[in-house]
Amino acid sequence: MKLRTRITLIICTMILILMASLGTIIYIKSVSIINKGSETLMVSQLDRVQENIDLLVNINKLETNALALDKKVEAFISNKATSFDINCYLSELMDKKNKLYSYYMDFFILNKNGNIIASSMPSAINTDLSNRNYFIQSANTKSTVTSDILIGKVNGQLIVNTVSPIINLKGELLGYAGTSIYAEYFSKLAKNLTLGQKGYYAIVDSKNLVLSHPNKNLIGKEFPFNIDHKNFEKNKKQLIKQTVSINDKEKEFQILKLMKNTNWILIASFPKKDMYSESKSFLYSVLIITVIALIFAMFIGIYVTKRISVPIVTMTEYLNIISKGNSIIDKSISESIEILKNNSKEADKNDCYKNIENDDYDEIGRFQKSFKDVKGIIYIMLKKFEKESSELIKSSEQLALTIEDLSMGTGKFISTLSHELKNSITVIKGYSMGLKEGIIEDESVKKSFINGIYVRTKEIERIVYDVLDSAYEANKDMKLYKEKIDLKNFVIELTTNAKEYVENKNLNFESYTDIKGGMLNIDKVKIKRVWSNLISNAVKYSKQGSLVTIHITQQCSMITFTVEDEGIGISEDDMKKIYTMFYRGMNLKQKGYGLGLFISKSIVEAHGGELNAKSEVGKGSVFWFSIKLDDCDEKYKRKLQSSIK
Repeated sequence: MKLRTRITLIICTMILILMASLGTIIYIKSVSIINKGSETLMVSQLDRVQENIDLLVNINKLETNALALDKKVEAFISNKATSFDINCYLSELMDKKNKLYSYYMDFFILNKNGNIIASSMPSAINTDLSNRNYFIQSANTKSTVTSDILIGKVNGQLIVNTVSPIINLKGELLGYAGTSIYAEYFSKLAKNLTLGQKGYYAIVDSKNLVLSHPNKNLIGKEFPFNIDHKNFEKNKKQLIKQTVSINDKEKEFQILKLMKNTNWILIASFPKKDMYSESKSFLYSVLIITVIALIFAMFIGIYVTKRISVPIVTMTEYLNIISKGNSIIDKSISESIEILKNNSKEADKNDCYKNIENDDYDEIGRFQKSFKDVKGIIYIMLKKFEKESSELIKSSEQLALTIEDLSMGTGKFISTLSHELKNSITVIKGYSMGLKEGIIEDESVKKSFINGIYVRTKEIERIVYDVLDSAYEANKDMKLYKEKIDLKNFVIELTTNAKEYVENKNLNFESYTDIKGGMLNIDKVKIKRVWSNLISNAVKYSKQGSLVTIHITQQCSMITFTVEDEGIGISEDDMKKIYTMFYRGMNLKQKGYGLGLFISKSIVEAHGGELNAKSEVGKGSVFWFSIKLDDCDEKYKRKLQSSIK
């Protein structure tokens, strides 16, 4: 084999080994990074689905509680209303709710024995639910309970029921109120979530019956893969990862998440081959680059070996010639020694062994430089890939943290709501027991107890309806009932109400108004609700004796409403989250649900405006929003234009 061929093969082999090693390392690392990113995405989307389900279940429980507290329902249970009247009322109530959500199938009332005695579906009356587990659990705990997936006895449709006990002021059980929603609605909660081309999300109840699945034929049937709820108890985990076989060739990677609130399981399933598809695609790219590098290496090898072999061949021919005679040999040796000396001096002079880049005649040095350049390019590409992968993982982790924050906010909201209801119920129970036992003889004390019961009952009613209204507005587009009102009269009304409220709380009040006049086309009730919320927040977080200032100004067709306080202020981190549903910051001493600013922002934006805020910790906050006039005063326009000229 010729020298040129041997050198070319050596160079190509070295590049092949280098690219093969590099490709293997990149492939293994990319598989690890991509799979970890896929798992993080699957878990974060499972958390998102859980949030949606918890919200739906909690809203349905609140609806059922509201039905149990309804005066007309209590009148029917107490034989003060007819069956015809209550059935009509339940039908009207369900139709009203379905205009917002369209997932309710029935509203019904049960007696203490578990028989349906009133329903929005006449065919459901007299149905016996006493042997249902959820009814038995509600009867034993006297609490609101949601069932697993059921087959309706009346129409055979798949449903989920919720029942709540009806208890009068004396603490006596009168019956139960219940609601039914279509089970297929749960499939819509995960409809927009995707996992590659064949991945999917599913929901399974405590009996392993499918509540949600892309294949609607599986809803209401047992989940095709074995799931044991006891595994969560054994491992004491909320997440379980497993690989299941679909057939001999295909496998699926699954992540299971337990919902403690309902004992349901959320499932994210992803085909194994899809998880490796991106890594394989990247490997193919590496192979293509390797082939190109080999072709490039062949050309480099041919060029380099040509430059190296030509002097060697010339020397060989010269030695063959000079070997013919002594004189010629002597002469050749002398010339060769002289040339070697000159070359050695030239090399020492130019430091070619110290810096090969400065020797224009060293082919090996050029090759090393080119090889280092290629190595540097590959290193930069690898770093860029790692950076992009890290950014992807960071984004997934940020999404998971956001979902975790929403989960914590929802938990705090439920906790606060339960605490306030419990306090009111405890007071009512205490007053009731005092009146029941007859230990109170003073009529003024009795009257005070009765008034306390009435006030606490109104407070519970207000809490229930406030939370329901907020939940509707948070999940649906804002509906406005606009009317044209006089700007000046409206400003006087807002200023008067704010002044009275602030001064009653032992705070100082100042107002500045600059209004020219005009008409507003707004939903007056909702805008007053925004204003009241801003004033209430300013008072709630201010010390007694501090100042609350309002500004209402007009610039042609734009009216700006501003509330300024000298309260505790808001930190920069909290400012980014104050409009998030259920978020209440770190100051949890004040009562609230974390819905006020979220709803206020929705109302202002529905009017085409924007709610803004600025704050400094320890110095106070400023909130303002603007609304456009229905028409602008022409005289004011001309005056403004004249001043500009």
